[in-house]
Amino acid sequence: MVTTSELRVRTVIELVANGAYYTRMYSQFIGPIDIAIKAICKNYTYSELYEIAALCNVLRCNIRSIYPKIDFREDMEILNNIFKPISTIIASCGITIFWSHVLNETDVRAQNNMTWSPNHFVPLMSPPAFDDSDNISDQSVSKVVTPEKRTFKNNAPM
Repeated sequence: MVTTSELRVRTVIELVANGAYYTRMYSQFIGPIDIAIKAICKNYTYSELYEIAALCNVLRCNIRSIYPKIDFREDMEILNNIFKPISTIIASCGITIFWSHVLNETDVRAQNNMTWSPNHFVPLMSPPAFDDSDNISDQSVSKVVTPEKRTFKNNAPM
């Protein structure tokens, strides 16, 4: 099992080894990479854009980042992105993360000069997929059905 400390160290190594690439791709959004690397070295610090971009290379998987449209500015669009490993690496999996905060929006704004900002991200999981070849009784587990968006006008379906 890979620990968070090991992922942190591997991410730092990735950022140092490919620093020119990450600087070229992301420094205009979040500043100098050397400052970010120093911050990453401290345990229990929050991950930011550099870490997410480097982590997809460490894990060799695509990372889809979803940032809620709360106090959203155009420069934040980079956070609603799919980060892919450097082109020579073929992604073997995908992870989806959602930026969040442990407090509700009102409390966050009260503590943060009336603006909302996340303090962590959570993984978004796909619902389990079952097929007829599974050895699961239809009586014990119902099939997962994706809800459909329906348009209503004056409370009547269109």
